[in-house]
Amino acid sequence: MNPNYSYITGLQRGETQYDSEFGIEAPKIVKAKYIRNRMYPGNPYIEALPPRISEEDCINKYTRAINVPSFDEMEEMTEEELIASVDLLDDFRTLLPFHITLEREFRRAVERSYSRRYVISDESIENELTVRNKPFISHQTMRIIEQSNAVPGFTLLGLSGCGKTTGINSLVQGYPQIIIHNPGTFNQSTQIVYLIVDCPTNNGFAQLYKNVGKALDKALGNFNKAYEKLLSAHTTLGELNSKMAELIELFHIGIIIFDEIELIDLKTTRESSLESLLLLANDTGVAIAVIGTQDAYNELFIKRRTARRTGVLIPASLYCTKEARFKDIVEDLSLFQWTKTPIVFTEEIIKELYKRTDGVISDLVEIYKLIQIDAILGKTITKKSVTTAVNNYYKGLQKAKSKEKNPLDETPGNLAENEIMNFNSASEVAEAARTEKVFDEITKDHKYMTYARLKEAVITEIKSTDNNYSRFEIEKAFGVIMACENLDEITLTNLL
Repeated sequence: MNPNYSYITGLQRGETQYDSEFGIEAPKIVKAKYIRNRMYPGNPYIEALPPRISEEDCINKYTRAINVPSFDEMEEMTEEELIASVDLLDDFRTLLPFHITLEREFRRAVERSYSRRYVISDESIENELTVRNKPFISHQTMRIIEQSNAVPGFTLLGLSGCGKTTGINSLVQGYPQIIIHNPGTFNQSTQIVYLIVDCPTNNGFAQLYKNVGKALDKALGNFNKAYEKLLSAHTTLGELNSKMAELIELFHIGIIIFDEIELIDLKTTRESSLESLLLLANDTGVAIAVIGTQDAYNELFIKRRTARRTGVLIPASLYCTKEARFKDIVEDLSLFQWTKTPIVFTEEIIKELYKRTDGVISDLVEIYKLIQIDAILGKTITKKSVTTAVNNYYKGLQKAKSKEKNPLDETPGNLAENEIMNFNSASEVAEAARTEKVFDEITKDHKYMTYARLKEAVITEIKSTDNNYSRFEIEKAFGVIMACENLDEITLTNLL
């Protein structure tokens, strides 16, 4: 196939064809630029996507250090300012094993979605679309090549606080959400690469579809709530699904991600409603992904045929069951301290932290913040002080956690590792095992966190002297320069 567009060439490692940042906070609308895809040459909806990133590069995408005040700065800060600055830890990110699988499965789902569809362009097609509050006429629609050839998405399950939503936010930072092809021409088309839909709290499917409209309006920059109102105007399940299918085809949506499925009202939601939503994958070729807790998933997706439509199961909480993984996260966190004499995290303290957090990263960060505050106040950090801090500040949390089922416990009705093996195909299980080995290899010496600390220091220094550069621009330049360096030789002292 000979495409009627030219390719961008000469990209360096870490570069994309787009000169802007993306993600939840900056969902940019961009004009399509194309890079050759060897698997799908001539498919503009795939070749307009940024290049895939390697498993090794995931470590830079999903890791973020924080810039702790220097000792000189700490000397000038009041106790209240020091304690307030501990909240910088909210921005701490570290690569987790499921991130690599998530990156791969998202890209696989999107590419499969666009490879199984074709575009109809005709003068008789006149659909009025709304982008940035302004209407324009589209003469294009996207159809699936073969009905009932559903595109598998992915299923990301895990305990609350294990990093599912944070992982999704980091994932989409590498992708423009809206791509405009052939702007200003008869063949202009709007491609929505992904749509993230928040599931409604204790409401039925009508509200879920309304939230789809909200997500569309947010992505398209519509403050007039055009698509929220459109989907709110329909009441029956059949009407809603028909309108959804139409929007998927008109906006060439690649994947729809439903976040926090545990919020859906299970008492009013019938499985037939859920099945009809997932049938959109068969009818339109869009990929469907779901994120949530295992308990909710078990209740919503009773039948295996329904569950498999959401694709490979990614157990986000699996790292929580491995104390060695937890110890590595503590080691990363301990690089960021607010005292001149570093706190030593002994085996005894780490075991206590693991016991109290169940290995969940968000709980660890919150307790670690308390530890740093205690250190600022001059307290000695011991196993006993950690226990006291948890008991004082997290009694409610611990009580709630005791009622939440760990999806990897060997108890009836829960998802143990052997059940994951049964749910996923043999090739998916083998891929997961390989990913675990890759993760161990690329994280074994913690050099990645040194790299992340250096990057954060450079970003902070440049923005403090010249605020004309965005974080994205600095990160991009930093990545290109550091791609030429030997990471094994990097230390903070010889580069700062």
